Amino acid sequence: MSEQRPVAIVTGAASNIGLACAQRFAATHTVIMADIADATQQAASLPHAVAVRVNVGEFDSCLNLVAEARKYGRIDAVVHSAGITRPACSILDMPVEEWENVIKVNLTGAFFLAKACIPPMLEAGQGAMVLFSSRAAKTGFAALGSNGAKTKAHYCASKAGVISLVKSLAMELAPYGIRVNGVAPGPVQGTMIPKESWPIIAEKVPLNRLGTPEEMAEGAWFLCSPQAAFITGHILDINGGTLMD
Repeated sequence: MSEQRPVAIVTGAASNIGLACAQRFAATHTVIMADIADATQQAASLPHAVAVRVNVGEFDSCLNLVAEARKYGRIDAVVHSAGITRPACSILDMPVEEWENVIKVNLTGAFFLAKACIPPMLEAGQGAMVLFSSRAAKTGFAALGSNGAKTKAHYCASKAGVISLVKSLAMELAPYGIRVNGVAPGPVQGTMIPKESWPIIAEKVPLNRLGTPEEMAEGAWFLCSPQAAFITGHILDINGGTLMD
């Protein structure tokens, strides 16, 4: 990887949306494929990609990730897709530890990654971040057709926090030429939805199907591209019409 290319950090890059994002950015960037899992095999299949183990819920781990990324050049793009969920359960029955863990990874992890990436972007006077949120952040329930009894409140709250974080970061960093946006996916194949449920969920989607990881990656790519140079603080809904706001 001697060629000097702009660098894209992608978290959650070992699978699903994160992997699709890494594949999309690999055409033009050196991609740092960051995941708590080992993404070495996935990185080996892409040009200009390197795998780095990271726990986004630990700030020192995020700092180490950024230090590794800077070895390859200027950090041009950051895509945060790492996230977790847990089985649906009511707030009354939700273990405190489960709440804390989901918030730590999904929201605090987004904050830690952004905080670690800001200094090199300030130094460069440019850059773009995309943080993945969710349709659930805007509805308060994670499953289409939920009866409200089991909303996955920890997941919904964490992703709603990401939306607010995007707007705060966008406002603070705009004077320095750094753009921050978000993507809010609806139901997506191969993420947190069992394959046997896809046909049932598709019936509730106006476009009559689930989205693909590649379609989510295209959204992230666009928001980091020069074509989106006048867009910041925006949450891009890619949900098949399941939420129109």
